Amino acid sequence: MKRILVFLFLFVLPLVPILSLSQTGSAITATTGSAPNIPGWTLTFADEFNSTSLDKANYVRYWGKPSTAGAVSWWNGNSALIVQNGLLRLKIAKETITKDGVTFPYTAGGFTQLTAQTYGRWVVRARFQKGEGTQGYISLWRQDFKWPPEIDFAELRGNIPNENIFTQHYLLDGKKKSEVSKLYETNYTDDFHEYTVIWEPGRLTWLVDGVQKFTTTQKFDAFPMVLAVGNLVGSCNSFAGCPLTTTPFPTYLDVDYIRIYKKA
Repeated sequence: MKRILVFLFLFVLPLVPILSLSQTGSAITATTGSAPNIPGWTLTFADEFNSTSLDKANYVRYWGKPSTAGAVSWWNGNSALIVQNGLLRLKIAKETITKDGVTFPYTAGGFTQLTAQTYGRWVVRARFQKGEGTQGYISLWRQDFKWPPEIDFAELRGNIPNENIFTQHYLLDGKKKSEVSKLYETNYTDDFHEYTVIWEPGRLTWLVDGVQKFTTTQKFDAFPMVLAVGNLVGSCNSFAGCPLTTTPFPTYLDVDYIRIYKKA
């Protein structure tokens, strides 16, 4: 889905020293350790979210309205991004915020990690938010945020929690196109999974938990790309659908770690 940021701000997030909670309130545990060495690849960035803050040189937070069609949430900067016990939590909340005379009934979170690469291997371990009417994504965008291209290496709607969507968005003869693959293997809101995209000249490969799921020909011109992760709430006629009375608020997209590599 096309997403353009209204505002991007550099930020630092404090570590909140309380127990990290699951969507249902039970305890969850982040992984420990460091990024592994992968033969043929060189690590260019890693974050296990174990420090006391995020480095403002490496991240920007989102503040504004997602341009995704039908979005009714407002990206609420630092208050929607919480670091707890080795996790970065992107919070969707049912709270009203008014901007420029427009009232939004929900807030959500998003960020860009600023390591820009043409080609590489991006790895994110995450668990998606629960609830009808919500949508989350893990993507690569152009460094200058022009669209397309875009590579989605995990995208989920809360109303279909067992469907994960993998997409490349591109231009063909001046027209915007999307090549979509879908995976139905588990409920992706129940547990953490490791999502990987490998972008090599002319080819894209998607993996989940280290297992290759899809591969395809690259259909867009190569530009430096950056990692983008976010979530939102939709209206009833949108791709995400709209929340129900049973949608649990707050709900979170939890990120355990980020690891980025380039070819050695």
